[in-house]
Amino acid sequence: MLNSWNATLLLCFGLVPAINAQGAGALPAKFRDFKVYTTSTPDTADAGRIVATMRLLNSGADALNVEVSLSENRAAGFAGKAFQGRIEAKKEAVWEFDLRPPDGLKYQLLHGAITFAGANTGATPDRELFVAVQGPDPVDFGDTRVEKITARGQVIGTHAPRTPQRVHSLVAATKPSTSQGTPLVLAAGGSSKYQIAFDRLVSPPDAPQLTFEQYSSAAGRPAAEIELAEAVGDLRRCVEVKSGAALPVVSAVPAGAGPAIRVRIAPELPGKPHPDSYRLRTEGDDVVIEATTPEGLRNGIYGLLTDHLDCHWFMPKQLGEEIVIPPHRTVSLPPLDETCGPSFSSSIGMSWGSAPRWDRQNRSVINRGRMNFGHAWAGFIDLKLYPFDKFPDMWSRDRAGKIQVHDSSETSTNFCSTSPEVIRIVAEKINAQFDASPDAIVASLDPNDLAPLCQCDRCLALDASYGVTPQDDKQMADRLLHLSKEIHVQLKPQHKEKYLGILAYGFQTRPPKKAVPHPHHVTTVCDFPYYFDHTRPFNDPTSSYNREFESIVKGWGSKVKQLGFYDYYGHFDFFGPWGIVHKMREDLPAFRDAGGTFIVIESQPNFSMNGLNLYVA
Repeated sequence: MLNSWNATLLLCFGLVPAINAQGAGALPAKFRDFKVYTTSTPDTADAGRIVATMRLLNSGADALNVEVSLSENRAAGFAGKAFQGRIEAKKEAVWEFDLRPPDGLKYQLLHGAITFAGANTGATPDRELFVAVQGPDPVDFGDTRVEKITARGQVIGTHAPRTPQRVHSLVAATKPSTSQGTPLVLAAGGSSKYQIAFDRLVSPPDAPQLTFEQYSSAAGRPAAEIELAEAVGDLRRCVEVKSGAALPVVSAVPAGAGPAIRVRIAPELPGKPHPDSYRLRTEGDDVVIEATTPEGLRNGIYGLLTDHLDCHWFMPKQLGEEIVIPPHRTVSLPPLDETCGPSFSSSIGMSWGSAPRWDRQNRSVINRGRMNFGHAWAGFIDLKLYPFDKFPDMWSRDRAGKIQVHDSSETSTNFCSTSPEVIRIVAEKINAQFDASPDAIVASLDPNDLAPLCQCDRCLALDASYGVTPQDDKQMADRLLHLSKEIHVQLKPQHKEKYLGILAYGFQTRPPKKAVPHPHHVTTVCDFPYYFDHTRPFNDPTSSYNREFESIVKGWGSKVKQLGFYDYYGHFDFFGPWGIVHKMREDLPAFRDAGGTFIVIESQPNFSMNGLNLYVA
């Protein structure tokens, strides 16, 4: 059985079991509160000696007593060493150790452990520790995408996962205990007193009462209602698989008429959280799922199934479904009261549209993914109406005035974004987009994929006004923010609260030099695999590529109120396994901490290779 912890894009608050039962300050409150990074440099005075520097960062609110050990590895020229120290909250400790790599070193892994010494820990290691050491690259090594290693040995990575024993203890800590009160028995041995009270079945007084089957199959029902009916169906099916009892789905169960799982719309939730939030609680013998929207109710049902009833969807459809059959086929639920809401304001899900129901079952769809946009310029200026030879001023040109044709199956030639006629047409078409889709919240102003931007005198003069020179590669954001302002000014009054967006990608990756985004401009920062390092989290300072990316994230985050994160959890050019779970578990919370508000994940429909990435995300 796969580990059932799903790092869903929801945060829950309420009466849930304590994970860190060992005592305050003994262990980090969260896994990511303690980070380990290692770098190395040759000793300039001793050619055979490599000095490794390990940074131990305590990002938590409590001091930690830390013990670190690394075992001897003769093949790496390492004699073994240990560290002990107290690291105060929000501080770090630095530990140095030596390696004397032999000639011909290829690759070795130093192995050790990290223990947090404190009350009730029993001196049991909390984490394993792996430090990867690689020998020099060949003289003719020429791959510019990675740093060439010239030293006798170099530390290339550090990984500190929890030990299997600690994982087991954490899983055990989430299981109900008698101290939480007497659990509700929802079903056992093929029978149940419970019904599912589904308030969407309530019909107007003059209309016939619908059965759940009639409601589920009714034509013309909004997508949110259809998806909610699917979730109710999954709830009924899962309970039946686990217990053998089929729960009736009815419109209401009056007080005193027996226990019920009540799925109902509430006028508001405490604290007025995101519309996709829900409250899940026990109330007497009842289980109550409340939300202000059908999407919130859907999330609440899957929260009950996944977090409390041991039902999981690791991959789409039956192959990836795991409904654990409990002892004696008894389905029980401890007393609880939790309110859960999304970590971000919008997400399209993790399957990139290939498995939408699986996305919903794992609660990875937020706000129906409405804050989502991509390359768009090809849809604004029609080449048939404005051919290159008759309207050269409207298209991207080089310094000689030649149009920079860039048409293929994947991209198209860009227009000139300072052409008054282009600006007029683009504004008209974006107004038309919003007219046709009143619920849309954003329109894209992003150039075509990696197509060169115009270098005409007018465009370069605009760049110069923002301090941008023709030599500034990936520094076209100022020009695009200027275009965004030009278009926003021409939006109809009813569309002024909508957003206009670009991707921080390609030629507009870096934050602007001087241009100030208007309040309704939005940027999505792209963690493009060809530019940045996907072997480690983007905030890992040991990667020069990711130090640059983190500065880009923070730079854009300081300028826009809506900041998106676009990443690739299934590679578009490589369809084999891509082990980046260790990166993802840090990236998403780190992005949220940096002020990120929404995410867009690109993934290929290759669940056999990358399904674990998508499930964990």
